[in-house]
Amino acid sequence: MSKQCSWCLTYFDSEVSFQIYCQEQCRVEATKHRSRQRTRAATIKRRRKSKRYCANKGCNTLLSVYNDDKVCAHCKVSDKAIDLALNNMKDFFEGWKDA
Repeated sequence: MSKQCSWCLTYFDSEVSFQIYCQEQCRVEATKHRSRQRTRAATIKRRRKSKRYCANKGCNTLLSVYNDDKVCAHCKVSDKAIDLALNNMKDFFEGWKDA
């Protein structure tokens, strides 16, 4: 009996009528995925019970229940921006040193 795997969507010949995954790896990955979804849903439900605010002093922005960070988007500094600023400073001081 040919079926489609519920995880990877490939077609396979099932050995028993209730088989929904083509191999053990697909079953394990699907189980891990469902577990992560349940954990995420529980975290969001727990966060709805209390208000969380940005950890940056003076900001006091209310964080979304879906935000996993401790700071808001306005206070979060990206790694790219930091690298760019450091490179600019390095270029500035190297040019200053040569002058």
